[in-house]
Amino acid sequence: MKRSILILIAAVLSAVACEKPNKDSDIYNLYGNYKLSNIHWSGQAVNLNQDELSYWDLLYEFKDILGYCEQSYVATVDDAMKLSEKDSFSGAETAFSAILPYPKFVVSEGKWVCTQISSIGVTLRGDKENFRLNGNTCFLYPKYFDEDDFFLANIKDVSLFVESFDSNSFKIGVRCTLPHDENGAQELNENYLYYEFSR
Repeated sequence: MKRSILILIAAVLSAVACEKPNKDSDIYNLYGNYKLSNIHWSGQAVNLNQDELSYWDLLYEFKDILGYCEQSYVATVDDAMKLSEKDSFSGAETAFSAILPYPKFVVSEGKWVCTQISSIGVTLRGDKENFRLNGNTCFLYPKYFDEDDFFLANIKDVSLFVESFDSNSFKIGVRCTLPHDENGAQELNENYLYYEFSR
């Protein structure tokens, strides 16, 4: 009888322990504050600052353009606000919230020209129970779309890339379109713009 009671107590304690989140493991290791450390364009090299040189490292390009403010581009990883207390599917989630700089374009002499750097705030939310590494495991809330803004109008998807739970950085991949010059002509190229945030 005593043995059965001890087994029952152990089972209850084990269940209670499982309900409490372990702040020392998995996704909780990512919680904290970050700053933008790199912007990489995976498509054709682009020249945004009109210096006649094309790059894939867009952090270099952005720094020479009106509106760029290095201190503004930060990110936090923390518990997400619940979208609804009433819905049963609204479980425990993690929010990756970041401010992303992006190029604003106008048409000048028949070409897309970057005139300034603007920014958008994005929040990528992920279910703690189903979070996977290196993939589009989160969803964007709210979504951004502006037909009058070349960059925003050409965003196809936004993805989160976390290589490991003990890493000190993560990437947000924005699948979009950027114009590039080739053989004296301008073409549009679709690919991923990766924003890396580090502690």
